[in-house]
Amino acid sequence: MSEFAVMVREVPLEIATEKGGVLQAGFFLHDNGPRGPERLMDRLNDSESFLPLRTSEGVIQLWRKSSFHRIVCWEPLVELEEYRQVGVVKAPLRVFFPGGESLDGQVYLLMPSIRKRVSDLLNGPDCFFLMETESGVVILNKEGIDAVLPLDGGMG
Repeated sequence: MSEFAVMVREVPLEIATEKGGVLQAGFFLHDNGPRGPERLMDRLNDSESFLPLRTSEGVIQLWRKSSFHRIVCWEPLVELEEYRQVGVVKAPLRVFFPGGESLDGQVYLLMPSIRKRVSDLLNGPDCFFLMETESGVVILNKEGIDAVLPLDGGMG
């Protein structure tokens, strides 16, 4: 093995794109980083515009992250377990997508104690956020959402 090789792991994802297609793909994460193994949410919210994916045909392509609207990860997310362990506040909401489809779930409000509102999450710097639904965890891109209705009665 070359001393310049970068060790990566491939995470299977199902990605709904902005054009309405669904892509089954492998997403590459580095095994070693400043905080240990690279995390999916950190990679999605970093400054790079394009990421390599292995398609179901085995072809590696560069995809524009902003074209990903909804992502399902088939592996447990380290981030999610950490949120649960530290007791991050969750907020129930309904998300509305172009075309009229909606999805109910709970989001994690990862802000300082004075900014724990859904509007703070949606107006924050990260494009992608986690939502727990009855069928599992979905990663949503704010750019792919038309509207959000907080289900706890708060408009925050």
